[in-house]
Amino acid sequence: MIDSQKANVYLKNLMELGLMMREFPVGSSLKEQSKGARGLYRIADEFFRFWYAFVFPNKSDLDMMDVDGVYQFDIEPRLAQFSSLNFEDICRAWLRERNCQRKLSCRFGEIGRFWNKQLEIDALGLSKASGDRPIGASALVGECKFGKSLVGTDVLDDLDEKACTIGLQNVDYYLFSRAGFTPSLKAHATQKATLHLVSIEELYED
Repeated sequence: MIDSQKANVYLKNLMELGLMMREFPVGSSLKEQSKGARGLYRIADEFFRFWYAFVFPNKSDLDMMDVDGVYQFDIEPRLAQFSSLNFEDICRAWLRERNCQRKLSCRFGEIGRFWNKQLEIDALGLSKASGDRPIGASALVGECKFGKSLVGTDVLDDLDEKACTIGLQNVDYYLFSRAGFTPSLKAHATQKATLHLVSIEELYED
């Protein structure tokens, strides 16, 4: 077991090399960030992330040239789950770009991930306190689904409950899905102006 002081030194060196990063939930104060009370470490380099997820644990089989077996039994079943983290990053980047282009309902400040001891939100943005900003949503929340199932109203209900739990009001909802959306959710979106359904194809449109 590595003691905490040595671990902090190792992590600092890895961050300076660009291999690790420290993430804080949206809305964290500078005091919280300086103390690192709520920060999470994650591998920043995607090559190393893939290596330690799939190559390193299966090195013996790969040394035996069982590449097809490793892919079939160890990589393919977990690949969607592994890629979901990257999908979330892409969705948040899409929101930030739309924010810069002023294509969201109002001007948002930081857009990122949020978590506490009770819940986690894939994307959260809080509007900037500006007297001349257009009237619109004061917050946005987003859920990113990279699975093979259609996203339905249950996902929206869960996201709405999370937004209420942390006291958000005047919320825009963004649901991102690799597989698409159920007919009932699409119908609901036509009646709810604050609900935005974003397909994987739309993420790459100009």
